[in-house]
Parts: sequence; C-alpha cells; structure tokens
Amino acid sequence: MLLKIEELKVKTEDVILLDNIDLEVNHGEIIGIIGESGSGKSLLAKTLLALNSKNLVTSFRSYNYEDKSYSYDEIKFLRGKHIAMIFQNPHTALDPSANVKSQLKNAMLLNNNSENIEHKSIELLNEMGIKDAERCLKLYPHQLSGGMAQRILIALMLAREPSLLIADEPTTALDPLVQEQILNLLKAIVKKRKMGLILISHDLRVIKKYADKTIVMYSSQVVEKIETQKILDHAKHPYTRELISIIPSENIKYKENLKTIKGRILAANEYVMGCRFSNRCLLVEEKCNTKVPELKNSTYRCHF
Repeated sequence: MLLKIEELKVKTEDVILLDNIDLEVNHGEIIGIIGESGSGKSLLAKTLLALNSKNLVTSFRSYNYEDKSYSYDEIKFLRGKHIAMIFQNPHTALDPSANVKSQLKNAMLLNNNSENIEHKSIELLNEMGIKDAERCLKLYPHQLSGGMAQRILIALMLAREPSLLIADEPTTALDPLVQEQILNLLKAIVKKRKMGLILISHDLRVIKKYADKTIVMYSSQVVEKIETQKILDHAKHPYTRELISIIPSENIKYKENLKTIKGRILAANEYVMGCRFSNRCLLVEEKCNTKVPELKNSTYRCHF
C-alpha cells in the first residue's frame, strides 16, 4: 500500500467541508476522483499535502504513507520528494523568471543530486516526449505552449522522484488532442515507474479511460467507490448514474442541447438532515430527507 487515509475530515468552526473520507492508493495504480465543482475534489488534493489555510481544522484517524504514520503537521515533509502535485495551469505553477534548465536543476539539487544534472534533465524531457530537449532547456515559461508547459511541469515534479502524483484537472486549459497526449503520458509514467496517481476530474470520460478505480464525490462526501471498468454497468448510486447519463454521445448533432443533471449541488453551509443528493435525486423517498445514508459495504452511500 502506497497511501492509506481513514476518516479524513476538514471543517471550519461550523461547516464540514470534507466528511469522513477514506482513500487508498497502490503502486502502479490510478485512482480517479470525479464530481462537480463544489464536491470537495480540489480541497481533498490540498489536504493530502497539508496545504489548507489555517482557518480550516483537519483531522483523520490515520494517514499512512508507505507503511509509516504521519500527523497532519508531518505531511509537509512528504511534499515534493514523496508526493508531488500537478496543477491545472502550468504557466502559473512554473517560475516565470527562470528557464527550464534552471528549474529542473533546482529540483534535483533538493534531492542532493548534483551529478550529471544537464544529462538527467535531457533524459527527463525525452521521457516527457519532448524531442528537442537541449533547445527546450533554454526556454522560459512564457515561450512554452500550454501542452509543452504541462510536460515541463510534470518533468519538474518527477525530478525529485516522488512515488505519488496528484493531478488536479491537469488538462483543463488544453485542447482535446493535447489533453489526450498529456493523459496518455501520465498513465505511461505511472505504469513504467510503478508510482501512484490520483487523477481529479469533472469529466467522467477522462476517468473512465484512464483510472483503475473511481471515487465519486458529492457535496463533501464520497458517495461511491467502484472499479472503473464496472462503472457503466454496475454503478449503484443515483448520482453516479446521472453522471453516466450526461456523457455526450459521439453522434451528438450540431447545436443539440447537452444533457444536464437538474438542480444544483448544495453549498457546504446548506444544512440538510438527510441525503445531500435528495434535492436532485429521481428516486427520493421520505427517509432520504430525514436520515443520512451510510456508505454501504464501503462502496456506495444510498438508502436503496
């Protein structure tokens, strides 16, 4: 087991932002996390690296990384060297005042790795699918396209040789062809290096294609955990099935309206006595509004 977290909670004084999240990641495994904006996906990513603001209270029953337990304050020692994060916009994550060579060098020096830095940088860029690596080392972030900048950011994260990557919507700003190239690259790296990857997305098509297992989040909670290959035919939670139903058809016609899930996700400070999906669920019954459903068999959170 690479990473195992039990009963993770994040809250303010009176609002729960993440509610009893359990998460497991193995070596060579891609865990997809899917959900609408406001479901808690990005907050979970930041919590895994102890990047939350000071006004948030974080707790968990256990946080184990490679069979060693950590407190929340100790998680910061895992950043970079053990767990690295790939952000949505690479141009804001890269240092605009330093060229690629300098940024890779600084990352490698943090690992006390000062031998053959330029050669290792070129090898790393080649692994990222960058053909003219020597020329690329001289470039600054503003000279890079979106796809190239994302490849450089991935290289920068790998320079410290972490065992786990967290990718938070890593292809949001890229065109579809480059998106696929970057995601294929990430999958190949994970399988080759036997790393773990937590892939966060709002697009079920991406998760379905690249993740080994899928965690569905809704309004601060995990509502379903399922092997990705089974999600289309065996999803149990009504929200998961709604996400599947709105995947655009390959034969969609020009100007044809896309399907949507009716209603809206509840804000974190909107208290409900029962299921947080009850205001949008097509199967809702009386007890859905009065009783909070448990995560049945640790796989789905629904009364039915």
